[in-house]
Amino acid sequence: MSQADSDRHEIRQLIENWALWRDAGNWDRFATVWHPRDGWMSATWFQGSATDFIKASREGFENGVSILHFLGGHTADIVGDRAIAQSRSRGEPVRGLPARAWTSWSASAAARPRGWPRRWR
Repeated sequence: MSQADSDRHEIRQLIENWALWRDAGNWDRFATVWHPRDGWMSATWFQGSATDFIKASREGFENGVSILHFLGGHTADIVGDRAIAQSRSRGEPVRGLPARAWTSWSASAAARPRGWPRRWR
């Protein structure tokens, strides 16, 4: 596998972990997918820091709000130690109420300066 393909695979894994760990309420692991200093989340219902997003997600989860995210297509553009990833996603409430629409979201990822193995953040 080429280095570029390996990087794209690692970024895709990061995005899958975002969805799986959030939906499962695995908050300690979910916190690891964000940049440690300035992670940011923008969604239809939330705009703010990753720390505040995790808190709001956890509060909802603990009050019975349960969403399952389904991931679709994915792409990652990588230049040096920076990347922009885009994925199609749909959140489905567990109780069967349909989500209103598919969404497309993107994530910025930067390699930590220590080099390989890269840890996208």
